[in-house]
Amino acid sequence: MLIVSFSLMSASKQAIAQEAKHFFILSGQSNMAGLKPEESFLPTVEAAFGKNKVIVVKDAMGAQPIRRWYKDWKPMQGEMPTDLPDLYDSLMKKVHAAIKSQSIASVTFIWMQGEPMQENNLAMYMKEAFWDYINNFQLTYIEKISISS
Repeated sequence: MLIVSFSLMSASKQAIAQEAKHFFILSGQSNMAGLKPEESFLPTVEAAFGKNKVIVVKDAMGAQPIRRWYKDWKPMQGEMPTDLPDLYDSLMKKVHAAIKSQSIASVTFIWMQGEPMQENNLAMYMKEAFWDYINNFQLTYIEKISISS
């Protein structure tokens, strides 16, 4: 499991602390697809931040390569990918719908990777692709979100 958190704090931290919500994005492959956030994750973050101070979006699909989440995927030498990066767009639609008109204090992105990538010795390739994916996500996210103060 990889957890990436970015803070979106502005100059008016007191206003954000009172109104802003903590946004959690749960994404990934088979391990995340099987997760039921309402059973353990949601109660835990609500207990930590307050029931009305948390937004959680889950978008996961098992048995899918990371290239379906990563718009700038570069295939390994000799690989001819046929999948489109459609799952990134699906995730972003859910993200934007969930945070529309919301003040966001922090964003935590949790990715759960399926096992086959590790079994096929693709971990280093996956690591590079994942960080490129996160950078793309941050650029898209920051362009669409504003923080109220």
